[in-house]
Amino acid sequence: RPGLRDVLTLDMYIFRQLAQLANEWSQQNLGCNITLIVDEFGAKLWQESNYEVEAMNISNFAQNFAGDPTVKIPQVCFEHSSRRVITMEWISGVKSTDLAGMRRAGIDVDTFTRNGVQAALRQLLEFGLFHGDPHAGNVFAMADGRIAYVDFGNVATLSQRQRDVMVSAIAHVGNSEYEKLVEDFVRLGFLRPGVNPKEIAPAMADIWKDSLGTSIKDFNFRFITSRFSKLMYQFPFRVPERFSLVFRAVLMQEGICLCLNPGFSIIEVALPYASKRLLSNPDPFMRRELMSIVFKEDDRGDSVLQLE
Repeated sequence: RPGLRDVLTLDMYIFRQLAQLANEWSQQNLGCNITLIVDEFGAKLWQESNYEVEAMNISNFAQNFAGDPTVKIPQVCFEHSSRRVITMEWISGVKSTDLAGMRRAGIDVDTFTRNGVQAALRQLLEFGLFHGDPHAGNVFAMADGRIAYVDFGNVATLSQRQRDVMVSAIAHVGNSEYEKLVEDFVRLGFLRPGVNPKEIAPAMADIWKDSLGTSIKDFNFRFITSRFSKLMYQFPFRVPERFSLVFRAVLMQEGICLCLNPGFSIIEVALPYASKRLLSNPDPFMRRELMSIVFKEDDRGDSVLQLE
């Protein structure tokens, strides 16, 4: 688009000035530095305006999903691409929220939905490179049932440590270990070091129990984020700038799933995946997390096998 970089520069300058004016209030009341969030947003805008960056993103995604029969990443024609032009393989598929279109194409909707969540979990917890804008217009169902992604201008990364702690957090939710979940939030940067887990754990337990309803199938991530936004006024929670993109991506993915199947629960797929990661990961940190979940201390301080 002609003049795009000049427009982005002016818009981001104005946006940054406004963020600085509100930053002190934001840190005191919301526990987050909104200038960092604006900076993250601005960095993504600059990346999206450079098609050479997007071409490399597509190449990295293709390498990550190489050999995965459930995911399609388009090929890039590097010889016909530049900073201002990108040329890639055409994706022929059905929009991911077009339920009627999927049925006409003979696509198994439940399998497609599950494959989509598995692909999202692999991005977040295995690769650490995830699609930051997986709305329905960027995700397609192909005739053979594969999930196809397009528009890789907005991607983000998570460190190995962050991914490991997220896996632990999912497992702690499944086991209702809310004090350990508070510790996970500290390690991820949502809470400042030194907070007392015993003070925050009951409030977190209420949120998760309400979100799960009568069974795990009732879990709704959108409900969780809504409740946590209120919890930020009671406890020193903050949202690390990178995780604002994670939340956005997960909410979009869940929205697609619920559009196709209102009874779908993303946690039903996430818990088995997290368990598999804990069991198969040789990292010492993950080994300790697994042992802490499997074994509990009794009243005498001895480690005993947890059978429930």
